[in-house]
Amino acid sequence: LKDMLLFGAEFLDISLPSPIQFMLQPWPYLLAVLFGFAVSVIGALFPAMRAWKVSPLEGLSHVSAQDMTTVPSRHILLGLAAAVGGGIAIGLGIFGVVSIDVSQYGAVSLLIGIVLMYPVVLAPLSHAASYLWRTGRRVESNLALKQILRHRGRTSLTVGVLFIAGATGVAMAHSILDNVRNLKEWYRKALVGDYYIRGMLPSMDTGTSADLPEQLEIPLTALEKSGEIAFLDRVKMVSAQAQVVNREGPIDDTKEIPEELNIVLVIRQFHEPEKSPFDLITPKNPKARKEILEHMRQGEVVIGNIAAARLQVGDGDTIEIGGGEGRHKVRICGVTNDYLAAGVTLYMDWDTAQRTMKIEGVDGYIIRASSGQLLALKPKLEAICKEYDVLLNSQAEIGQRINQISNGISGCLWGLIFLGFVVAAFGVVNTLSMNVLEQTRELGLLRIVAMTRVQVRRTISIQALIIGAVGLVPGIMFGLGIAWVINLAMEPSYGRPIEFTLHPGLMITALLGSMLITWIAAIIPARRAAGVNLAQALHYE
Repeated sequence: LKDMLLFGAEFLDISLPSPIQFMLQPWPYLLAVLFGFAVSVIGALFPAMRAWKVSPLEGLSHVSAQDMTTVPSRHILLGLAAAVGGGIAIGLGIFGVVSIDVSQYGAVSLLIGIVLMYPVVLAPLSHAASYLWRTGRRVESNLALKQILRHRGRTSLTVGVLFIAGATGVAMAHSILDNVRNLKEWYRKALVGDYYIRGMLPSMDTGTSADLPEQLEIPLTALEKSGEIAFLDRVKMVSAQAQVVNREGPIDDTKEIPEELNIVLVIRQFHEPEKSPFDLITPKNPKARKEILEHMRQGEVVIGNIAAARLQVGDGDTIEIGGGEGRHKVRICGVTNDYLAAGVTLYMDWDTAQRTMKIEGVDGYIIRASSGQLLALKPKLEAICKEYDVLLNSQAEIGQRINQISNGISGCLWGLIFLGFVVAAFGVVNTLSMNVLEQTRELGLLRIVAMTRVQVRRTISIQALIIGAVGLVPGIMFGLGIAWVINLAMEPSYGRPIEFTLHPGLMITALLGSMLITWIAAIIPARRAAGVNLAQALHYE
């Protein structure tokens, strides 16, 4: 968070609240406490309901009859209903009937439903997982499998925790990585200049900023005439309003369309025709994409994807914009994926805006160096910027800073995934510890017969690995499906298409890392089991 705020303050020259302001807000802490308390109470209901159903005779036995059977059928039916309801909510989000927020709650409902139905597949999956460790460990594997299925209720809950950890971790990781990749693709296409001169970027809310000094253009024009600057483009950003005049395509009646949308009007020159500064979503035709700048010179505009989604407009539609002098009708020739001003943007050719809207002043210059002049041009631009007290940024500096921010986000992401698996590992420790306590007499008898301490440790470790494989492997695979669904729901909800990309390295790392954490979680219960005193174990009840 600190890095992102510093990036906004230093690079974007905009005022953002400090981390202290976020920390002093009481509501996040209060909601966290209330949510944690509510989850604890809800988590206690299930064992409490089972406890009052245990008969005195059943309570005197080592293992409850309820624990040796699967969960009640009504829980399976409840899980099926939750899974079906969640799937329907996700489908509605994909088709744009509901927002992505509803789809996210649907994904949570789907996860809970699958966990409630997990006991149905616990036995076959456990048998399949046990075969992975049977080579040379047949006795330990059979004993581990027996103990896992002996306590199906407890094992199902632990497996469910691992399933949710794997599914949510992989889904969140894939979705964030795909969004970061989309951001990088945007800036590679949008930032076509070698250098950028500006005073201050406009406010993301109003689009207003201070104009650059008029005298600044004199030395820049001189460098252009000398051949050191190949292309010099002027940029102006102003706040404006957009209203739909003619819409050729269908509209979604479930979404509210504003009568007038506040946008940021980006007016700029395009002197380099082969360098289109747009990450175009439409038009799809490659030939039409090449002609996009020519259409803009004829008075047409390119609209940002978020603005297009809110107004429900696209190629060929006509909107009316208010800004500068009067109101003007313009035709849309393309929709671009845009992160500037949150995508609520409208791009117009400089000459068209000067002619129709009488816009004056310059907010910034986009400079493309001539061939072989990239490094030699920088000190000259630095001297000019220092003289006029304006800012100079190179494309490399901007890209490096964006990469630093995205790498920081990725680092935080891995930290959250690791934390989720650690929390799930505590559930494994609890389950194995309870198994060891209930197996104390049995382990003592096995030790007396011929079982070694090493075999005891292996048995407990294999229990952990079987539980991990049954919960994590399906969870990670299901997480891929959630990530794919999230990406599909992004475009109808936010107008930003996010391409789903498989990240094999992430999946392998998540699986091996989580299995390692699960195995480490078995060390304490395994040592306890191996250290059982044989004389005391025979008298243990």
